[in-house]
Amino acid sequence: APPAGEPVLLLRCMGPAESEWNGKSFEIRRDGVVGGRRRPSSAEEGLGPEKDFMPFTDSTVSRRHFEIAFSADAFRLRDLGSASGTFRRLRPDASALLDLGAMAMIGKHQLCVVGLPDDARDRRSAERADDDSGVLLLECFAPDGSPLQGKVFRVGPTGATLGRRQSNTISFSHDLDGEVVGIDSSVSSEHARVTFDPLTRRFSLHDGNADGRPSTNGTWIRLSGLHARSHAVPLADEDELLVGTIRFHASLTYTMVERDPAIDDDDDDDRDDGNGRRRQDEPPGRLRIPAAEPLATRLAAALGAPQPD
Repeated sequence: APPAGEPVLLLRCMGPAESEWNGKSFEIRRDGVVGGRRRPSSAEEGLGPEKDFMPFTDSTVSRRHFEIAFSADAFRLRDLGSASGTFRRLRPDASALLDLGAMAMIGKHQLCVVGLPDDARDRRSAERADDDSGVLLLECFAPDGSPLQGKVFRVGPTGATLGRRQSNTISFSHDLDGEVVGIDSSVSSEHARVTFDPLTRRFSLHDGNADGRPSTNGTWIRLSGLHARSHAVPLADEDELLVGTIRFHASLTYTMVERDPAIDDDDDDDRDDGNGRRRQDEPPGRLRIPAAEPLATRLAAALGAPQPD
């Protein structure tokens, strides 16, 4: 069962420094929020003025970029058809299925799945390569000007590693006048890996190397393609998001409701209307504590652990 209290999602901006949100936080409650450069009009279905609005001026954020709504006991994020995308950081202990059209960002580079083993075009290419088990095709489509832009990488059943070292299956480096030069300083030496499940014949993307060491800057999953709306995905405590190029950390908290000790239940008869009901002009003996502490902080306090300064 979900914890008692009013759920609150706190988005804290982690950069970049030039963002108007840098160092600031935004609190989201059950009514949800729409974020972008322009507040939605009441004519836009489901995005009217009843929702809170999170304003941006950054050029990488679309006019109506994303929405966070509360449903089925969870805050859920969806992209509203933005140009630059909404991303969620892949946790080190998680994986993301690489279906056709799936997009991921490694450092500053974005990769898109353009072929799968069961795709007819890919079967033909596999036959030409004398590989009847099929391949995954990953195309690099951003950033502009990168030596990797437009390049298509083939990943077979043995999987692949992605990173800055040239020894990786997909290397974010190139040969410049006989010298190997990294092309993306945001990519770790061994940044991510792709694995293949022979039972389901599906590929998955994982952050970090095979020994469990995570990348420095993370592997990010784009919720939808260019100008395409995404499905709503649930957000969890400690998730990280990218709205365009603006990074946020999400904290799930709860505003607790407690009984006022100054009001004794034994005195309920004094507030009775004579028919066993509380008088309408008498507020219930409860008050709201507005301060919403992070779940980890409240658990530490309950266990007697020392609190951070």
